[in-house]
Order: sequence, then structure tokens, then C-alpha cells
Amino acid sequence: MADATYQTYVYRDDDGNRLNVISGGKLNIESGSSVAIATDLEIASGGRVNLASGSSMTFASGSGLVLASGSSFSVATDLEVASGGTVQLASGSSMTFASGSGLALASGSSASVA
Repeated sequence: MADATYQTYVYRDDDGNRLNVISGGKLNIESGSSVAIATDLEIASGGRVNLASGSSMTFASGSGLVLASGSSFSVATDLEVASGGTVQLASGSSMTFASGSGLALASGSSASVA
């Protein structure tokens, strides 16, 4: 008989439309793989995203990155935001760039800090 108290940290909704990573869970994107963000990527309070050297994250037109208060985003490489994309940092959140890395905003994109 299965343990009724068992709960995974990463699971898919019953309808298959959403992947959930709950407290204590981790989403690991291995070297050579990629993630395409078609809409917004929201990082909740206390959440953290790290882009290691050699990795990349591209936000297509109309998509964006939203950091809630208490969240952080650490970048060791360039972060590119296409035209129409956005980066929003709430009060209390942080974005850190390693030496030699930067934020590239295409014409028509935006970045805001609350």
C-alpha cells in the first residue's frame, strides 16, 4: 500500500497544464538544455534564480521577468530582453550581475525597479 503522506516537491497538475515546484523542490536545467519563456516568469518571495557562466535566458517579445520582494536573481552571463519584453524588480528584491556580464535591453523593452 502506498504512503498517503508522501508528497513530491515537483508535480504536474491533473490537467497537465502546469508544472509545480513547491517549497523544498528544485528545477535543474542541465548544461546544453534551454528554457523558452513565452509569457512572464514570476519569482515569488524567497525564490532564487541563478544563471551560471555559459548559461542563457532569453525573454521573447511580450514576455517578462517579475521578481517579488525578497526574491533574487544572480547572473554570471548576459541577460537579453527582446523588444517588448520586461524586467520588473519589486522593492526588496535583487538582481546581481557578475563582472563582465550585463543586462541587454532591446529597443522597445523595459526594466523597472520599485
